[in-house]
Amino acid sequence: MRELSGMDAVKVSWTPSVSTALTLARLAGSGHRAAGSDPWRNGWLAKWDQRGEDWATGLVAAQAAGQSAFFGMHGQQTLGEAWLLYGEAGLGRRSPELISPANPSRPFGLLPEGPRRAVWLMGAAYTFDNGQSMHAEWLHDGAGYTRSESDAYFARAAVSSLQAGMALGNAPRLLNRNYLHLVWQSSLVAEEGYARLMFTRNLDGGGYELGGYAERNLNGRIAAFALAVATSGSARSEFNALFSRALTVGLKLALP
Repeated sequence: MRELSGMDAVKVSWTPSVSTALTLARLAGSGHRAAGSDPWRNGWLAKWDQRGEDWATGLVAAQAAGQSAFFGMHGQQTLGEAWLLYGEAGLGRRSPELISPANPSRPFGLLPEGPRRAVWLMGAAYTFDNGQSMHAEWLHDGAGYTRSESDAYFARAAVSSLQAGMALGNAPRLLNRNYLHLVWQSSLVAEEGYARLMFTRNLDGGGYELGGYAERNLNGRIAAFALAVATSGSARSEFNALFSRALTVGLKLALP
């Protein structure tokens, strides 16, 4: 594990006032020395940020070499000392894009680059006096499948190992389009450890995923952690397709 993966970039920033910032950056790479598969190699980014006392917003445009440009925006608003409302949206293309027709008798289609589609997220967070917080988010991914398209996706993948390999290797980042995500987490500044509970509901394909993460400091350099995940739904649903239960337990050692 590395705390920061690194990014090789040349950046020019202009801040005409305390509330406004403009940034133009040339991205040489991610620093991973994988020039052939590095998605950030020879890219660029332009960003505008505007801030007030209890709000912030911004616009961004980015493009990697050989790919179409991505456009995005974000914003947040604090209400008092406890509530935070936030949202973000993006418009871009998926490359490559796996087409799953709603009719399962038709084969998959693979486009080098899909059409532009929007992705947006709306969320709210409440922080308690003890530092614990709760979050609720609604995510819409226009690049995902409808319910009938995802049903056909699993039916088609079950026909042969070739179809299954194509389905797994080129599936969209999220199979469907609408998701509800709920989170409770302990205080981020607590010295003894950290805990987080997560619940995600697929509003299109059905099913949910319930997860819990806990980490406890054993001394100044060693921490124990555990991640448990349980899913619900049929074997032909997004969350339950590959596993229904998972448990990871380990130790983290901070190197000098």
